[in-house]
Parts: sequence; C-alpha cells; structure tokens
Amino acid sequence: MDLIGDALLDILITESAEINDYIGNEGLLYCGKCNTPRETVLSANKSDILARSFKVKNGKMHLPIMCRCKTAEFEKEKSKQDLKNFNRRIDRLREDGLTDKEYENWSFDRDDGKNPSVSNACRNYVNNWEDMISDNVGILFYGSVGTGKTFYACCIANSLIDKGVTALVTNFPHLLKIIQSSAFDENVNVISRLQKYDLVVIDDLGVERNTDYAIEQVYSLIDTRYRSGKPLIITTNLAPDDIAKPANIAYERIYDRIKQNSIPVKMVGESRRKEIGRVKQAKYKDLLGF
Repeated sequence: MDLIGDALLDILITESAEINDYIGNEGLLYCGKCNTPRETVLSANKSDILARSFKVKNGKMHLPIMCRCKTAEFEKEKSKQDLKNFNRRIDRLREDGLTDKEYENWSFDRDDGKNPSVSNACRNYVNNWEDMISDNVGILFYGSVGTGKTFYACCIANSLIDKGVTALVTNFPHLLKIIQSSAFDENVNVISRLQKYDLVVIDDLGVERNTDYAIEQVYSLIDTRYRSGKPLIITTNLAPDDIAKPANIAYERIYDRIKQNSIPVKMVGESRRKEIGRVKQAKYKDLLGF
C-alpha cells in the first residue's frame, strides 16, 4: 500500500481510538489506560473476504480486539447481565412452583431457632441436594398443628429454588380440588405435571376427605411421584401410630410408598400460631387500653 493509503489507514484506526490511545512501534493501536493492544494482525490477500471488510496495511489485515481493560469491562457487564437473567429465571421458578403467596415468605433467614436439630437437618438437606435427588430421598414432616412443618418444607423449597432447582409446593386439598373439577384427561395431566419438578412438597396429608375416591387420588399422586424417581416432601398432622398402623389397607399403601423414600422428621413443641396469637393479643390489648 502507498504512503497515502497508509496515512488514511492510520487515520481510520485512530478514529476509533479513545483519549490517550496510541500507535505502537509495530503499527498497532494500543489502549492508553492498560497499554495492551486494541488490534491484532493477520496476513491478507486481496481476494480474502475478510480483507475486503477490514483495513490492510503492508499486506497485514488489522482486526479490532479488546484490550485488557475493555475485556474486564465486558466481563463485568456480562456478569451483571448473567445475574439479571438468573434472577429472572428464579422469579419465574418461584412464581410457577409456589401455589400460595405465603410460601414465598418462609425461608431460613426467618427461622426462630427454637428447633435447631430440625433446622440443621433441613439446611443439610439443601446443602447435600445432589445426593438427595440422586438417591431419591424425601422427608416426612409429622407432628401436631403449628409446629413448623410447612415452614421448614418451604424453607427447603425456597433455598433450592434460589439455586435454580425446580420445586413445587402445594397441598392435597388444592390438588384434589383441581382433580375433582377436571375431566379424565386433565386429571392425568395434573398428576403427570408433578413429575417435571426436581422437588415436590405436598402439605397436609390426612386432611383430605375420607372417601374412596379421595384416597385413590392421593395414592395415585404419591405413587406417580414415587415412580418418577424424584424426591417428595410431605407434611402431615397424623400421629406416628396412624402412619405405622393405618386404619385400612388403602392408607397402608399410601404410607408404605411415602416411608420407602422419606426420612421421618418429628416436629415437637408448642404451636407457633398460638404463641404469635398471644403476642399479638397482648400488644393490641395494651394499645387499646384493656
């Protein structure tokens, strides 16, 4: 290339330059901040497609590249965008998997610490999730009303969702209501839909109506999930004797399925709901002057 062409090339190169950028000894554009090249060169042939798109100087094709500081800026922005995309995905997972808005509020950072052994067990379940899903290990939370069964089940689900795991939290009355109001094909879809989630949490086993139809649907839900090979967490107010020695063979089939892959976790203590109610009443009685 002649001197005029070379001069024009230098002008075109420096047009994209920022303040303090400069041309190095080898004719490449350098960043004035980090002192690393903003160009690289390749051998060029006039018939090359690339050579028609980029500037050629002394038989060399000058291709723009990112200098060190631009690369760092790019990676930083990419990390920000990746985080935004991940957070959007988590929001979608939570919206899809939590069937009650209240479930979203139950996480380990709201744990009152009154049952440390259960709290630690639940955290360990999350921390060892890969083993849990690999071996299809679930949990059966059982105990009296208000002892934190649903709370800890939701803590596990929310923590796993935060990691990008698909989890569904629902309850047996809700599922049975959907099934009862659906046609046969839709029933199959409701039950099979449970299998797409890595973890399924079903609350309130035992509060369903004691009819042959309801019992059969509960068994179908649990059995289908069991055969999917994915973990199931269940909460129930049933006493240990009710689970160990069910009243009839229909419930025995259900409990056998649950016990095969579930770690039993007994919840004890006074009802948190009663305690919260007492505190609330005391506060507002004082406020009202009683």
